[in-house]
Amino acid sequence: MPTNCVSFPPLPSATKLPPHPHAALCGAAAAASLAIPLEKIAAGRGQQRVARARQIAIYLAHVGFGLNYTHLSEAFGRDRTTVRHACFRIEDARDRLSFDRALDYLESALRLHAIHLLPAGAAQ
Repeated sequence: MPTNCVSFPPLPSATKLPPHPHAALCGAAAAASLAIPLEKIAAGRGQQRVARARQIAIYLAHVGFGLNYTHLSEAFGRDRTTVRHACFRIEDARDRLSFDRALDYLESALRLHAIHLLPAGAAQ
């Protein structure tokens, strides 16, 4: 290897992302949008900000990509009822126009990224 190569830090371990590609994409987007380390999205109970980011990720994967509660519970390591609760909480929060608009932008961006980043025919 040439000595003038730039060395980049390693990418996060794939085990830190939900196993489903769309759920992983939503988890990464929610973490980035709220400036939360990605590994905290998959962690257990924590700060309210982290829980909110996880709820947003779950909601976006459900609404944006049509993943059902069972798939999401597996992807995020949560119970189905917790996943359902997350979707209801975020849906209720969309009554605030600014939050609704932010989620619209995020959902649109995720769909565009999914078209280009995920392999054709990636399972939902």
